[in-house]
Amino acid sequence: MPKLLLVLIFLLISLCITSCTRCAEKYYADENAVRAVYIDVPIKIDGKLDEEVYKKAKWTPYFGLANGDPAPPRFKTRAAVFYDEKNLYIAFDVEDPDVWSGYTKDDEPIYNEEVVEFFADPEDDNQTYFEFQVSPANVHFDAYFEYHRSDLKKAMSYNSGFLSAVYVDGTLNKRDDVDKGYTVEMMIPFEKFNKPRPAKGTRYRIDMFRFERPERNRITEAHALFPTPNWDFHSLKDWGYMIFE
Repeated sequence: MPKLLLVLIFLLISLCITSCTRCAEKYYADENAVRAVYIDVPIKIDGKLDEEVYKKAKWTPYFGLANGDPAPPRFKTRAAVFYDEKNLYIAFDVEDPDVWSGYTKDDEPIYNEEVVEFFADPEDDNQTYFEFQVSPANVHFDAYFEYHRSDLKKAMSYNSGFLSAVYVDGTLNKRDDVDKGYTVEMMIPFEKFNKPRPAKGTRYRIDMFRFERPERNRITEAHALFPTPNWDFHSLKDWGYMIFE
């Protein structure tokens, strides 16, 4: 192989590594972390983001395309996080002109349809992590992985008992009209993370995703709060942080 070609390949690899490192540093920085706001009164889980606490919500930026492509997604997605003495609350605000969902039973593969997802690695060990999903029909999926994409059947034996509700601004499963979107509220007990209520300043490694699909198994867009350039949503090293305030 010509020496010049070897030099060019080396420079390209170095540039990619540098770019990835800078990307990771950006998302790991505190100024880009999700802010979990402490609340005294539990949120009523009804899917409607109309309670007083939402006036002090620290909304995330709108999600980008999951692979890190700088082009803006066609539809907007954002989230807000709260916590109290016992629970973690995640709210999603999803723009969607066609809200639909086919699965009806918890732990069915709702990730093959439209869904919002919350991933958390409370230990920040880049190994064990939790996954929580909610469909527009308020169907749940939850799992606990012992390592990167560990045995799915075993992971799904985890039962978080998390609560959720969905409010559809439009008509669910009426495919010939135009909807505005849907909002989701999730409540996850801290005891299901095998951890006490986090102290102020505690950091969780996390990520959030939204799938926009015209039909089952066909992704039109995958959105992420912290992009995973290799399309692996379980790539913990690409996630960012959440800080409890």
